[in-house]
Amino acid sequence: MGGRFFLMKRNLSALYRHISHFGHYWLPVILYAGVTFSLSSLPGAAYPDAPLETDKLLHMLEYALFAFLLYRALAHSPKSYLFKYAFGLSILVSSFFGLTGEFQQLFVPGRSFELADIFSNVFGSIVAAIGYRSELL
Repeated sequence: MGGRFFLMKRNLSALYRHISHFGHYWLPVILYAGVTFSLSSLPGAAYPDAPLETDKLLHMLEYALFAFLLYRALAHSPKSYLFKYAFGLSILVSSFFGLTGEFQQLFVPGRSFELADIFSNVFGSIVAAIGYRSELL
């Protein structure tokens, strides 16, 4: 009976570590993606008019934060291959997410697909990944 309890306790401890790791690193990525997707689904009338520079800056910041969260999660992954490719994956995934968000806006009243927004999204993703990588080195 004592051996069984020890194994069960060890398995629960490992499960707790995995859940804790997921909650600390991956849950923020998932929640942020959900909030971003939800906000891009709102009709254009729900947003105040912003100058062009402000709009592009907000896009850069939005995807810089997303790339940062992704890089952070990938860099702290127990899978070594994810750490190895965290820089490129964070840029690729956050940029692709930005592209799909722009595409989605084609179907939202009052919203539009803008190439300049995609460039802002990619630029923000790259800047964040470079910044985070320099912190890790």
